[in-house]
Amino acid sequence: RQTLGKVARRAIGTQMPATPSTNRLHFFDNVRYLVIIWVTLFHVASGLAGHQEFIRDSNTSVVFSIFHGYSVTVMMAIMFFSAGYFATPSLRHRRTDQFLQNKLVRLGLPWLVGVVFLGPTMPYMAYYSRSFAGLATDSYWEFWLLYMGSIFDGWLLPINFTANPIFHQQHFWFLSVLFVFFVVHALLHSACAHWGIAPSRMQASPSDHHTVSQWIFARAFLLTALVAVVGFGLSNALDLPSGTFAFFFKVSALDVALYGAIYALGVYAHAHGWYASGQAPGWKAVGFIGLFLLGAALCAAAVFFKFGIDSSLLLIFGSAAAVLVNLLSVLGFTSVIFRYLNTTSQINARLAANSYNVYLVQYPVVLVFRLMNFTWEVSPFIKFVATGIPALVVSYLISEYLIRRRPPLAVLAAVGVHMALCILGLPRTAFSHQILDRQ
Repeated sequence: RQTLGKVARRAIGTQMPATPSTNRLHFFDNVRYLVIIWVTLFHVASGLAGHQEFIRDSNTSVVFSIFHGYSVTVMMAIMFFSAGYFATPSLRHRRTDQFLQNKLVRLGLPWLVGVVFLGPTMPYMAYYSRSFAGLATDSYWEFWLLYMGSIFDGWLLPINFTANPIFHQQHFWFLSVLFVFFVVHALLHSACAHWGIAPSRMQASPSDHHTVSQWIFARAFLLTALVAVVGFGLSNALDLPSGTFAFFFKVSALDVALYGAIYALGVYAHAHGWYASGQAPGWKAVGFIGLFLLGAALCAAAVFFKFGIDSSLLLIFGSAAAVLVNLLSVLGFTSVIFRYLNTTSQINARLAANSYNVYLVQYPVVLVFRLMNFTWEVSPFIKFVATGIPALVVSYLISEYLIRRRPPLAVLAAVGVHMALCILGLPRTAFSHQILDRQ
């Protein structure tokens, strides 16, 4: 029991930040919790956008469709950038094996509990909202066996956030991809240390940060975009497969090309003293990147009207425009928070300390509240507020009063929810069992 407690506390029991020092980047703490709020609201909006999703609401709006299309990769790009920024200082204070062991516990245990006990509840709730269409029974135990048994159905399983009995990692994919990036980063860092290659670090101070050209910041973002576009283009040209491989790995060209490049940009930003020495991209950097984005978008539009949607040139220019939108959003989001919210408070500290745990539990919580107002015929904007606010509050309370304070109990609670569903299922409603009743 003591061993389980220690492991769980290391994995999901984040400690409150210590007394802030003058060198602490307060704004990055704020970035952490703000982007998790964004992710939660994105999952609330997904069912109101009219797209294929776990619980598709009949009340939709094009506003949520636009919000969904913009947010789907941008918010994750910000998370990978932040992770890359803080990976190197973590490596400096640990040996490579200690660093990887820490990340394996920190990411691996929540991932395992999530994909085995929480993840399956999400497609099950999707079937519940559709009166179990596609399932022969309403038994969660039988669905769980079918879902977990699909791991052995093929070497690469498709990834769909819909009602389906095929295993995938749900939103916990972020943890497995991030761990792979950490492994690659740690091995490269160890190799550089072995061969005596030290990463350069720009020793700028707050007093002379104005001497750094904004073109330097823009150039780093544009080179990142080039790497991502080339990688993404080659992956599409080679028609590389995507899906879940060997239970743990998410195989995706988008992850490797876009998120890998943005993670590397975070590493580069830390190595060159961005933010820490008072330097931050400004409006000139935004302008440089914006000009390239405008050029890529105009070229994509010209190719579309000239050659149609099947042109390979459209893929190149369209991918470039999409990647630049992501990078411009990363730049804009972090720079705005850096300039206007680079402060600390008890509220900010608590929200930041709970951000990781809130990410772990927020999607199942969102689906529960979406089921509760599923048949409520009101404006989708009212549903968005009525679901988003309680989902955020409940996710925070679970994190603050269960996961952080009693990590072993949090693991047992996840297992307990699984067992209760296997025995009791979900309560019958006016819509949940219609198809089974007809059968």
